[in-house]
Amino acid sequence: GADNLMGMPLPTADYNDVTVMDIQREHADNIIHHVIEKYGKGLEITHFNEFGSTADGILNCSEEFKADLIVIGTHSRTGIDRLLMGSVAEKVIRNAKIPVMVVPLGEKD
Repeated sequence: GADNLMGMPLPTADYNDVTVMDIQREHADNIIHHVIEKYGKGLEITHFNEFGSTADGILNCSEEFKADLIVIGTHSRTGIDRLLMGSVAEKVIRNAKIPVMVVPLGEKD
């Protein structure tokens, strides 16, 4: 497309959706690694993402690995949003056969 104000072609992004997804996955992996290092001392922790981050993937993974607990993060917001979790977290909570710990992920201002 063109910039209507200047009549010049708009710059296009040098990356595509796959690259954006890779960046998001890398950030998620960094957060998980940091949490394991900080809080996982002395615990047997296995980290993998072959099952994906859907509710069904999380539930299937917990059953296959005979997990004792599912820990899931959810964004902490203000007002009524605080009562409503994301659809993935909600589906996991409703369908899990083991305890689920929901950890609010505080957003930095």
